[in-house]
Amino acid sequence: MHGHSIVSLAQVPAGEYWVQGLLHVYETLHALRWPHRQAPPDRGEGQQWSLAPGNCTAHPVRMRIDPASETLVRVSLDKKIARRCPRLADTKYIKHVRIQSERLTKFWGRPMFLGAILVLPEGWDSHPSARFPLAIFHGHFQREVFPWRETPPDPCCRRPICGGLARYCPNGHEGDLCTSYGYESVLQQCGYELYKQWTGGGFPRVIMVNIQHANPYLRRFVRGEFREPRAVWRRDHHELLPYIEKTFPRTRPVGARAVRRFDRRLGSARRAGVLPGRDTTARYANCPDPIDFRRFTNINIYEDRNAYAIEGPGERTPRPGYRDYLGQTLATIEQMNARELVLGTRSRSGGQWDIWEAVYSPVGADGYPQRIWDKATGVIDPQGGCAIGAITTISCTS
Repeated sequence: MHGHSIVSLAQVPAGEYWVQGLLHVYETLHALRWPHRQAPPDRGEGQQWSLAPGNCTAHPVRMRIDPASETLVRVSLDKKIARRCPRLADTKYIKHVRIQSERLTKFWGRPMFLGAILVLPEGWDSHPSARFPLAIFHGHFQREVFPWRETPPDPCCRRPICGGLARYCPNGHEGDLCTSYGYESVLQQCGYELYKQWTGGGFPRVIMVNIQHANPYLRRFVRGEFREPRAVWRRDHHELLPYIEKTFPRTRPVGARAVRRFDRRLGSARRAGVLPGRDTTARYANCPDPIDFRRFTNINIYEDRNAYAIEGPGERTPRPGYRDYLGQTLATIEQMNARELVLGTRSRSGGQWDIWEAVYSPVGADGYPQRIWDKATGVIDPQGGCAIGAITTISCTS
């Protein structure tokens, strides 16, 4: 999934292939500041093009492809992705909230919604006079609380092989490899342990709020000059949280809130209001990246000339972008960006690099995020870098 060395269909070796087509449907968004922009709205799936309801697709078919042949290759899009599965049912502890945001609807020119998954504390039903503070979690788009499981692990799951998991899956990100060592059983056990701690004695009694954000560009918050203005992106505190406090009136006053933001960039976490403020008691940020772009993964956008390669006298070394558990390169920065360019131009792929660009870039002349570098060549735009530097208080000259 991570190696993409072929950038053109003309380079596909002749042979038999399984082929499946998919059309990612865009809408014309009549946004206040940038009208008539084409982008894929979130449809409740968390901005995942392979699952988005209404996208056109087809059953996989086996066919021969030969770039040297003049035979036309036809792919029929004969079905649509159905609306996503109904939301997970409420339980004694899990409650779902979804409202239409007036601010976002006005900003984007179409109905936009905010959602959250609440985990009620033990004692909510047995202590009707008790009041509880909100513990708010800003993360990526979550369809369910993770990890959370109200029943013991499935006995049919593969038993975990601890030695294999410790060696090959320290972070649980190696897909099928981790599954073969029983990683699913570990996840289920962790979820069940959380449930037992949450309902057991001595655990803090709070209402956990897992925020769900809807945005045409990504599965989490969008910030920066290009996106929603401050009055809009404070929507959770203006619209969603008051609605939650009204629907669940036994919450404590506004000051009794704690916010934990999962954000790989500390600067974004700061702008998102993770530092102490008047409407929360405590705020935390984890997984922060540096607050400037001198180490944008392994790229310095202020000094490097090319994002895809480390250039030296008479040599050009591709920059690694994704590694396996041994540190071996599975994909380069160039390959990862080429894949995103196929999935969506103008920062609309929903991939990680386009997400960062949509968050931190200024507005380009076409009304879309300004490219930090040329997607085809990797050549960094000095003006784009300086514009981002201005956002992060980094002085920059071209």
